[in-house]
Formats: sequence, structure tokens, C-alpha cells
Amino acid sequence: MRRPRLGAARASWRLSRARRGRRGLLHPIKRSVGSGPMRIVSIQYLRGLAVLAVLLAHSVQYPMKSPDFDWIRVGRLGVILFFVISGFVMVFVTGSGRFDSRDFLRRRVVRIVPLYWIATFATAALAISAPSIFKTSVFSLDHFILSLLFVPHVSPSGDTAPLLKLGWTLNYEMFFYLVFAMLFFTTALRRVTAISLTFAAFVILGLLFEPRAVLLDTYSNYMLLAFCAGAWLGLLRLNDVWDRMPDRAAPLLLALAVLGCLGGFLLERGTRGAELAGASMIIGSTALVAVGLRAERRLPHWKALEGLGNASYSIYLGHIYCIAAVNVLAKRLFTDAQPLSLLVPAGLFAGLAGGLLFFIAVEKPVLRLFGVRLARSGPAVPKAGPTVRLRGSGATG
Repeated sequence: MRRPRLGAARASWRLSRARRGRRGLLHPIKRSVGSGPMRIVSIQYLRGLAVLAVLLAHSVQYPMKSPDFDWIRVGRLGVILFFVISGFVMVFVTGSGRFDSRDFLRRRVVRIVPLYWIATFATAALAISAPSIFKTSVFSLDHFILSLLFVPHVSPSGDTAPLLKLGWTLNYEMFFYLVFAMLFFTTALRRVTAISLTFAAFVILGLLFEPRAVLLDTYSNYMLLAFCAGAWLGLLRLNDVWDRMPDRAAPLLLALAVLGCLGGFLLERGTRGAELAGASMIIGSTALVAVGLRAERRLPHWKALEGLGNASYSIYLGHIYCIAAVNVLAKRLFTDAQPLSLLVPAGLFAGLAGGLLFFIAVEKPVLRLFGVRLARSGPAVPKAGPTVRLRGSGATG
């Protein structure tokens, strides 16, 4: 007599579980990488590494009269690494099924827009009151408004950067978020596949037709593929592939990371050199993130590097002001040539210190104002929920 009751109870439990799953399809699985209760430590370390690459590139480049393309490539590598990380994070935090697109976009706007607008308003104020401190930035009302709205356009100085020139990367980020949110209704596998095919088509069309319109030229750039690469890593993470990967794969991934990143400096030759070098950097950055995910459980806990990852957005937005201030001060102290051996480390220190101050004094209060909690240390372990089948469609319980 007990067996039928057990079977009935089990059937009832499965039915209620299925109903709960259907009701929860439009809500993201609560995972976290850089915010929330837990984080993936390797991702925070790599964020810190990415922002250091950008900071170093600008510290060296700013005092130079003519561009040094090797250092420009260092900064580009940092940006591509950021984009790969972003693609990974968006897939990981939204889980394997459908998610609430409005909640997703609200969270992204809260995370990105307030600090960027604060920095852009500060740039506008300086461009109006002290235009001589800028090399190329020029204020105009339409330039200011389009910059705030993340719309690529031609600036008064003739380039296609927003008023806060570092904001060009955020134009790509917001575009990716918008496309990602439009695919809320399907599974992670189909979502990542659709984004990859769409972005690949954009890039191919851009290579074939070379559009002159700023909007089309921007969103047919090879940089979009970095988000796709990171998204596939996120899909693999949802399936716990890294835990099942054999140990011998780690050295191969590390070698691929090194070769890919070096290729970004060696392949930029000829007509399509920029695209080849960019593709190599995307491969290297993707392999580097994969190495970090594979080594996640074995990584030591370095608070300094983790803190650098936490503050990476503030450092990214704020460092250029500090580097500029160092160079303006150096021109007043050294009437002749300003020594690079002094300017570069001073710029690095000022950019890092200023960015950390911006994180403590501005970013953290803003996040608290909007109810965003910073994560505590520890590995990010996904909560119980559906996982993705890489072969087949849909999700399983």
C-alpha cells in the first residue's frame, strides 16, 4: 500500500516543480559575477587586468605628440578583454531559459548610465569652462545629447567618439545589451546562436560594403565578435564544462591565450591587418578567460586584485582626468621637455588612485542608492535551476 502513495507523492512533486518552472520562465536565475552575494573571482581578476592595460596605454600615450600604435594595441586588448567578459557575464547571470527583459535592461542601465552621465557632465563642464585642457574634445549641444544617449555620430572635432571619448566602448556595450534583451523569450543556446549569427553577418557586411554612415560602420566592426566569444564561454559555464575539462587542456588554453594576444601586435599588416589583429586578440582574450574559469577553484584570494576588478568601471571612466592633470602639472614644472620616465609612472599612480577614489566616493553610493549590493568574496556557485543542453533544444531540470 505504501508504494502507490510514494509514486503519487513523487508525481505530485514533479508536477508542482514543473509548474514552478513554467511560472519562473520569465525571471533570471540569480547568479552573480561582480555583484550580489557571490562572485567568480577569476572574472574580477581579469577585469582588473583589462583596466590596467587601458590605464597603462593611456599613461604612455597621453604625453606623446604622435600616436604609438603598439601602445594603442595594448589599450585595444584591454577593451576586447572587457567585451569578452561582458558576453560571458550576461549569459551566466540570465541563466539557461527565458528572462525578464525589462528587469535585465533596468539593471544594466543602473550599472552603466549614472556613472557615465556623471563623467560626461563633468567633461562638458570642463570643455565649456577650460577647453584648452583637452586635445580634441569640443563641446556642442547635439554632440553632448547624442553622447548621453549612446548614439554613434561624428563629433565637432571630426572623429566618431562621444564627448567623453572613452565612452565609445559603452556604445558597443549598450548595443549588445539591447540585442541580448530582445532575445529574452528563448533559451540560452538559441539566444547565443542568434546573437553570434547576427553579429557575424553585420561584420561580414561591413567588410564587404565598408559603410560610411557612422552608425552602420560602428555596428559592423569586428569588436562585436568579442561579445559572441564571451557568450559561448558563458554557455559552457552554465553546463559546468570547466569542471569536467581535463587538466591537460589548461596549458593548451594558456598557450592559445599568449599566441592570440601576441598575434594582435604582429598581424596588423596590409589591407585587412586591423581585422586580423583584432580577431587574434579576441581569440587570445577568450582563451585567457577560459583559463581563468578553468582555474577558478584553485586561484588564491588576492584582495588587491579583486578590489581592482570591483573598481574597474570607475577606474576606466575616471583615469583619463587624472592622467591629464599630471601632464598639465608637468608642463608647468618642466618648461622644456617633460620626461616620460616620470610622466608614465605618475600617470599610472594618479589614474589608479583617482579611479579608486571615484569608486569609493561616487560609484558605491550611487549603487547603494539604486539598491545594488556589492559582492562578498568567494566562488560563484549557480543556484539550483535548469541547465543548458548543448545538443538538442530547450532546458532540463
